[in-house]
Amino acid sequence: MATSGRWFLGLVCGAVLLSVLAFGPGEPVQADTLTVQAVRAARLQHGKALEAFERREIEPTLEALDAALRLWPDYPDAHFLRAKVAYHQKNYAQAAQHMARAEQALLAAAALQGDAERARKEELQKYLDSERVRTDQMRSAQAQATSDGQRQELQERIDTAERDRGDLQRELGELPGVGASGLPPDYDFFGGNILLRLGQREEAAERYRRAIAAKPDHAEAINNLASLYLDAGQPLLARAVLLQAEAKGVKVNGALKQAVLQAVGP
Repeated sequence: MATSGRWFLGLVCGAVLLSVLAFGPGEPVQADTLTVQAVRAARLQHGKALEAFERREIEPTLEALDAALRLWPDYPDAHFLRAKVAYHQKNYAQAAQHMARAEQALLAAAALQGDAERARKEELQKYLDSERVRTDQMRSAQAQATSDGQRQELQERIDTAERDRGDLQRELGELPGVGASGLPPDYDFFGGNILLRLGQREEAAERYRRAIAAKPDHAEAINNLASLYLDAGQPLLARAVLLQAEAKGVKVNGALKQAVLQAVGP
């Protein structure tokens, strides 16, 4: 079964924690407040749930997830795993509900991260502008200096300022872009699986396409999308998906490929 996309969660959850208050041990979690202690405890419970689910021990999985969600009601990973449990139990409507909660929480966290990144970029840009003005002033002072000692001292200060500005400029350029707060590919893939089970084939296909756009070697999404095209009487589209995947080194389902080629014909 697909993983939960921890590469993304680690980033956005870090942004969330920067904005919360850390209460002392033992203090209750307020309805509108998430403490660092609650997050740590929720992650511990989620880890227990993952281990239990891998063993297909459903009751311990649900108990740990319930504990995690009591601590952190909008915990994306916990809702994602809860959706997987519901899917495993063939309760696809409930799986869809938990997927929606997971996605909403992730997108909210991504928006918060984007706000933080924008604020940091603005801060850096203002500081760079002020340092540029200060450096120009030092150059003017150097041109008017009356001794070699003054000129040398000012040159050293200018060189230091230029190095600092270069470091800040690199930091500004390395900050990730904001505004593209898309979901992890595994969210789109698993969301597509749920929609497919609910009979929403077009919506499922769109989710698979999004997963592939984000991760071109997502073999499961590629095979599922090709299978959908084949079932919809569009074998040429199915063949195109599989051939494009193979050109990128993706291992496609052999039986599916054979069925697609037979449907296309000579």
